[in-house]
Amino acid sequence: MTLNCSSTKTITFAVALFLIVGLHNCKYVDESFEDPMETWSTKIVPVPDTGQTISYTSTFGEDSDYSINTPSYTDNGDGTVTDNVTELIWQQSDDDTQRTWADSQTYCENLALAGKNDWRLPTMKELSFILDLGMFTSAIHAVFTGTDPLKYWSSTAHADIADNMWYLEFDQGNVLNQSKSNSAYVRCIRGDASSNNFFDNDNETVTDDQTGLTWQKVDRANNTWESALIYCEGLSLAGKTDWRLPTFKELQSIVDYSAYAPAINTSYFPDTVATRHWTSSTNANNIGHAWLVSFHSGFVYFDVKTDSDYVRCVRGGR
Repeated sequence: MTLNCSSTKTITFAVALFLIVGLHNCKYVDESFEDPMETWSTKIVPVPDTGQTISYTSTFGEDSDYSINTPSYTDNGDGTVTDNVTELIWQQSDDDTQRTWADSQTYCENLALAGKNDWRLPTMKELSFILDLGMFTSAIHAVFTGTDPLKYWSSTAHADIADNMWYLEFDQGNVLNQSKSNSAYVRCIRGDASSNNFFDNDNETVTDDQTGLTWQKVDRANNTWESALIYCEGLSLAGKTDWRLPTFKELQSIVDYSAYAPAINTSYFPDTVATRHWTSSTNANNIGHAWLVSFHSGFVYFDVKTDSDYVRCVRGGR
């Protein structure tokens, strides 16, 4: 078959037009490319287990009955420790010096350690993550050497008292606050700070995509510690029955330290009472007491187990 020049040009033009239109409607997908925004928004930062393994009651549901995200640390041999659960990197030993908050912040910002200079003060939640509630006097893993049982600064400000910052006591685990002009120890950290990423499931539950935990949306009043354990273990909600009372670290993970009375995101937990809520964690130094999180401002401390306080159940975790 012989084509004349005019026919050839016509066919060539048609093919070219087809390719242009076809390619315009196609989408090239590089499967080796990982969208950093998608990765960050969906990345789960697990809440570490408290380290509590001893049973303090015959009632099922206490902290030691569950082992979720067991603490794991790597001594990097260069003065730093990696938390294998959160992937955050810590200064292994502090310099045994108490400073004002401003001086502590400057110390971390100027710290050159293990060839890195992007150190910072930890947030209040990050600092609590390295607590070991199975211990007292020094409630922290032995890989962190030279830890003083007294106050350690966080970078987290009090939402209602302009001059106050939150700190943690490593003798037991109290989360309290004081004026920036007071002194405390400091242990620096590096790595990206995380934040809550809540999703309302429209079934009286809220999921935090940042931690992978799903929460009961509405809290419940007037529970002793043991009755709180029983209530959560027996809860059937949103078609699920694997609810439990949250640990110290889990319940603190939903505190909003930028809010006050209540210290929680009320867009997702609108009816939260600004008061104390039980955790499943016992105070190892006084086993008749259990840890509480106050959603008034964010305090974490303990109370006798026979008192009545609020409860919010949780499920999930990795």
